[in-house]
Amino acid sequence: MATQDYFKELKKLKYAEEHDLVSDLINQNNWINNPDISQNASLIVENCRKDRNKTRLDSFFLEYGLSNQEGVALMCLAESLLRIPDNQTCDEIIEEKIGGKKWLDHFNKSPSIFVNATTFGLFLAEQVVELDKSISANPISWFQGLTSRIGDPVLREAIKKGMEILSEEFVSGIDIDDALNKFDSPKIPCSFDMLGEAARTQSDVDFFFDAYENAIRKVGEKNALLSSSFHEISIKLSAIHQRYEATKKDRVTSELLERVYELCLQSAQHDIALTIDAEEQDRLELSLYLIKELASRKKIQDWGGLGLAIQAYGKRAPIIVKFIEELASQRNGMMMRLVKGAYWDQEIKIHQTKGAPDLPVFTSKSFTDINYLATAKIISETKNIRPYFATHNAHTIAGIMDLYKGRENEFEFQRIFGMGDLTYRNAKKVYEDFPLTRVYAPVGSKKELLPYLVRRLLENGANSSFVNKYLSKEIPVSDVVKNPIEIASANLEEGNFLKIVPRPMDIFSNRDNSIGFDFGDLEDIKELENNMKDFHNNEFKACSIY
Repeated sequence: MATQDYFKELKKLKYAEEHDLVSDLINQNNWINNPDISQNASLIVENCRKDRNKTRLDSFFLEYGLSNQEGVALMCLAESLLRIPDNQTCDEIIEEKIGGKKWLDHFNKSPSIFVNATTFGLFLAEQVVELDKSISANPISWFQGLTSRIGDPVLREAIKKGMEILSEEFVSGIDIDDALNKFDSPKIPCSFDMLGEAARTQSDVDFFFDAYENAIRKVGEKNALLSSSFHEISIKLSAIHQRYEATKKDRVTSELLERVYELCLQSAQHDIALTIDAEEQDRLELSLYLIKELASRKKIQDWGGLGLAIQAYGKRAPIIVKFIEELASQRNGMMMRLVKGAYWDQEIKIHQTKGAPDLPVFTSKSFTDINYLATAKIISETKNIRPYFATHNAHTIAGIMDLYKGRENEFEFQRIFGMGDLTYRNAKKVYEDFPLTRVYAPVGSKKELLPYLVRRLLENGANSSFVNKYLSKEIPVSDVVKNPIEIASANLEEGNFLKIVPRPMDIFSNRDNSIGFDFGDLEDIKELENNMKDFHNNEFKACSIY
């Protein structure tokens, strides 16, 4: 298929009708119903529950998941506290999130000393007052007045420090040197990513470009010592261009493309893989255009380390795989990381606000899980793509293993640093041959890291809710590893997905939403620019009508 045809298909599928699309995915992927998948997934979860060697984060999320108000309060507090500049606002958010929660309900519920110490500390934080006789005389009144003193400077700093300690469970390193020292063992391959928000200024661009160059050099040197292309690098295009958007395609092509090409040249020189992270759906066409241009550059055609991430919550994931396979067949292969997606709520809000024809992402987790496995099947049938399957979900792991039975050396799994170790450790007990598991390791200061990770937990509840459910003995294993096709079929039949997340046109109860323009569609932008040319030389005069 010609490149132009792929982009037409991308345009067609962006706002495809969800019911029909999911129905087709279910009909085309009956293999997901294989009972061996659910059976093996159940074994993984059962092994995890029996495993006493849980990480502190596993224990923490088991007790403080997103299913209780204390867990949500902690996530919100952690996400915001470390980046609030003034003490007064810090005090207010501490009082709001810590006060009035039932912390002692969680005390001694976990076998983890870390979790119980955290719980007791949070309880004490809620009760920082001098004890007096009023406690026994009127305990309800006393408890209600406790949070008024929670703004004490010592307490504020203590809670900040506690949030920093929690964040260290996710930190691979404050810089690339620190991160590489943590992974001195040749048994744990990593994909390092420099954390931070999208660039807003040229100084931001320069900072991130220098950070990427330094990381490539340091990782290359480390790999040379290990005598293998062991560790890898991930980059975010929005970090190295302040106007990375479809409306600036010409500028992005002349500036950003050359920056990425330079990073690719350096990666090829050091023989390390470089993966371009997935971002918002409105940037997808532009990113694929840039990747197409990169893939055709002669100086890096023999380097097989060029890769990209694909988000399975996007409706276009399967066609992207076919497009990349076409590019990969014309060079020495390409890499691909398949993820569920981390910008879900943002995508919903953006497209509802701008009056899009529909949503570019699936509205149900079960729909995303099916699309993930459907996309994985397409990947498994390619010849020129080396895949990484990024997931912490036992059923998804079992599905991938079923797809690649007897070909376990043809792919890798990937987990986030600080999460998933328990799951993969016990998955290895279920399968005789288990592939390499790579760690996605964010690098950066705690101030940058914690908001990033908490946003991912809140935006993509699949991660934390799965951790919370699969370790809880109160929830049947069969519920944790339920076939997503079974869940999705029920949702389609009852129309629940339309009730939970309304389409952009239906967000108002008494009228249709106004129709917006898709500034992420390269073809539509080009048509708009051509229409505007007719008016470039026109002169318009404005004056009062009176």
